[in-house]
Amino acid sequence: MPGASANPEPSPVWAEPARESDGFVIVRLGAETQILRNVPNTRAGADHLADFNYHASMSALVWNRAEATINLRCGANVHPATAEFVKLLLTAACGLTSC
Repeated sequence: MPGASANPEPSPVWAEPARESDGFVIVRLGAETQILRNVPNTRAGADHLADFNYHASMSALVWNRAEATINLRCGANVHPATAEFVKLLLTAACGLTSC
């Protein structure tokens, strides 16, 4: 995006409070990395993000207009039966956000 600049920031990783869903205790895990700063607030920028995120599943580009940044955010819901599988997927997604 014209005018934007790269910014290597630390990647926060978090776990939301556990909740129950259909008999499972579920925790939502997330990670986010700032990848661009000084992003102009334009309609074209919003359209580009929509195009990039069209097929997003576990990760998406998130525009913070107030801070003029674009972050790569990934997230997954996990419970004991899926913990090992989600651990692999989230590790891969977090690895991609830090490239």
